[in-house]
Amino acid sequence: MVFSAVVVERPNITVLDIVRSIVLVISVGTLALWGFATWPMPWNIVLGIGAPVLVILLWALFLSPRPVLALHPFLRAAVELLIY
Repeated sequence: MVFSAVVVERPNITVLDIVRSIVLVISVGTLALWGFATWPMPWNIVLGIGAPVLVILLWALFLSPRPVLALHPFLRAAVELLIY
């Protein structure tokens, strides 16, 4: 019998990728805290949940490792500045 090895290529993870992930988690947490802490009762639920969901959606659409919509590098930088 002949067995063939399946080679799976993984993307290289750099220190910058780790820092970006940590900053994204902190920014989502900060937005949730902002929404829950600064607005009165009906709006704190809406903004405490809605703002982080919006940021995660923007990240998934434009900035994830395999984005749904590819952007020009300048627009990608603008979205990064908006999120981070």
